[in-house]
Amino acid sequence: MKTIFECETEIGHADPEAWGWEGGDLPNIELLNGCMMAHTRADLNHGRGILKLEQRVYIRAGDHVLEQTWIHPEMLIESVDDDGDSAVRLAESLHERFCESARHRIDEGACAAVA
Repeated sequence: MKTIFECETEIGHADPEAWGWEGGDLPNIELLNGCMMAHTRADLNHGRGILKLEQRVYIRAGDHVLEQTWIHPEMLIESVDDDGDSAVRLAESLHERFCESARHRIDEGACAAVA
């Protein structure tokens, strides 16, 4: 497998107070004063023509990366028939779609539902 696409996109600002977060196991609420990020990584097995796509959402606050459970990570495996150019375009398109879906879920209050 060879990584053909990897992208991290800011999809919003972390707002722990709006989510009802009470501090949990983190000693400093400032750690959550970060950016909501959507990340996509696509790996291609040229020999078998298989594209593996992994997508997740997390909060990036400085050097800290805080994993989230309210928007579940997604994995997709697709069959592709080319040298990789269309696989990269597919990965880009699916990353954009994942970003929009995650933004929509955040706007709907997915974060507050499990905080």
